Amino acid sequence: MSSLSLRGAGLPVLALFLSWATCLPVANAADPPIVPALLPESTLAMLRIRNISEFSRMMSDTATGRMAKDPEIAPFLKHLYGSATQAFGEVEKEIGLSLDELRQIPQGEFCAALIDPGEGNEPQFAFFLDCGENIKDAEHLLDLLVERAARDGETVRVNKHRNHDVQTIGDARIVVKDGVIMMATRTELAHALLDHWDGLVDDAKTLAKKDSYVTIMKQCSGAKGERPHATLYVDPLGFVRMGTRGNLGALAVLALLEPLGVYGVKGVGGSLIVGVEDFESIAHGHLLLDDPRDGVLKLIAMKKGDTTPERWVPGNVASYATLYWDVRQSYTALANIIDTVRGEGTTGRMIQGGLDQRLGIDFQKDILRQLAGRVSMITWMEPPLRFNSESRLVAIQVNEPKDMRLLLDELSLKFVDSMMPASHLGTEYYRLPNGQGRRRNRNRNRNPEAQPAEQDPNRTPRQPPVEMRRPTPSIGVVGDYLLITDSELLMQEAIKTNRNGGGLAEDLEFKLVDGKIGRHLRGTEPGGLQFNRPHEALRGIYSTVRSPELMAQLKLGADQGNVAVKAFYEALTEHPLPPFEAIAKYLAPGGAMVADGPTGLHFTAFSLRRDPVAEEK
Repeated sequence: MSSLSLRGAGLPVLALFLSWATCLPVANAADPPIVPALLPESTLAMLRIRNISEFSRMMSDTATGRMAKDPEIAPFLKHLYGSATQAFGEVEKEIGLSLDELRQIPQGEFCAALIDPGEGNEPQFAFFLDCGENIKDAEHLLDLLVERAARDGETVRVNKHRNHDVQTIGDARIVVKDGVIMMATRTELAHALLDHWDGLVDDAKTLAKKDSYVTIMKQCSGAKGERPHATLYVDPLGFVRMGTRGNLGALAVLALLEPLGVYGVKGVGGSLIVGVEDFESIAHGHLLLDDPRDGVLKLIAMKKGDTTPERWVPGNVASYATLYWDVRQSYTALANIIDTVRGEGTTGRMIQGGLDQRLGIDFQKDILRQLAGRVSMITWMEPPLRFNSESRLVAIQVNEPKDMRLLLDELSLKFVDSMMPASHLGTEYYRLPNGQGRRRNRNRNRNPEAQPAEQDPNRTPRQPPVEMRRPTPSIGVVGDYLLITDSELLMQEAIKTNRNGGGLAEDLEFKLVDGKIGRHLRGTEPGGLQFNRPHEALRGIYSTVRSPELMAQLKLGADQGNVAVKAFYEALTEHPLPPFEAIAKYLAPGGAMVADGPTGLHFTAFSLRRDPVAEEK
């Protein structure tokens, strides 16, 4: 494929792109052409918004949209929007349309797709944008595109395909039909799409009829049959086949890998549904897999289990995730693959050799047999609040906690300088190095006699840095879990919660989200669950944005001529951000689950809707 060459048409192309990417709610559009029914089954990837007008209207009623209308927040956002409008002034002079007019051009379906042309190693591109009654403004942009391209020496001509005008601009073939702009990067592709559109071709071999696409889209519909507002589809094997076409060496390698199950991934897709009942948004993702699974697909060994948070999980976490996984099955499958290629016993020797040499650990006894098959992860905001207050903890369930403690004790004797014993409420753990001291020593060792450079009196003085959290890594056994964290305070919080109770499992917000997850299980038991509080994750960042230290740094950037920083600084100065509670009241908790079903792995994530007005009443 020749690359899409529109070098001289930057502003009109940018304008057309902005018109759909940043559109505002507009009038209802005419029925879209349902692009998946036009695309060939050789489509490699597709991103589609069913109706931009409807999608935009729904998005304006999400938390972000409602915040933009809040009297405490709106002045700040309007100032930023005014800066964007002002920056757009040069483009507006060039194209004759304002930013608001551009945003109102899209009125219906949008779709972009990559298609295997059947020859060569590069995909073709197709693009559809339903402009409805605003097609005249879109055609005005296309006219500017033609003028600029011709002025810059690009190929510009109009050909006929039956009764359709096909405009060639560089490598693009553009057609305007029924209020829709269609673009393709090859004449044959443009003609084929038009033939499908006019009903002259049997639709049996379109993307809409392809088994993998149909299965994925069915899995990614709403629990009650809601139609997604946006969908995504990818054919990974199609990319592989196209990329290796004509390459005998690559084809030979693929032939050798076929028995290992590399062709078992049939497709990937997802969807987004906005504004359904008490949900802000619902996202689905599906990995379509062969059944039965073989080779590398046996590495996927998700199990089912109780996803109730463990006793040690603090109730004030910013997020929590847990996953059940049969590690032994995955290890066995991996060993079979490696040993098939490298010889019997290779995997065991590779892993055990490294552990023996570095740590003196028996992989089978000390690690593999200890893994109980559950891993949990939490994030927590370490006080005091700072930009990087978010700390993380990974917890691995073990079969024999006592043996794991003994293993840590043995390692501490070998790494006396790296594992410092500590305890909290009677539970022992180890502090680990954070690496910062070693970096300082390395810098000092490079030039131990270096002296501080004299300050240039004319140099702009450095502003005081924003206060940052220093990681304090720790490791220890709490209950039947091995905890590894970058925050000693979080380790202590987990120990305290394990002793006193009052953890996340008893939290009302978690119980609410957990109940909502049950509505999306589709008859399957999850192997993993995730819970999040976006307002907790945002709290530290928000406090930093309002800090004098950051304002001083923003002022420095503004004084140095950075346009974006200047706009942000002026917005903060003229319209200071309101207290955090003004934003937090719009942010509701969310959740996610992942399950292993007959057709593959399915992922569902959602955020709940919070209505401050209703809550105040």
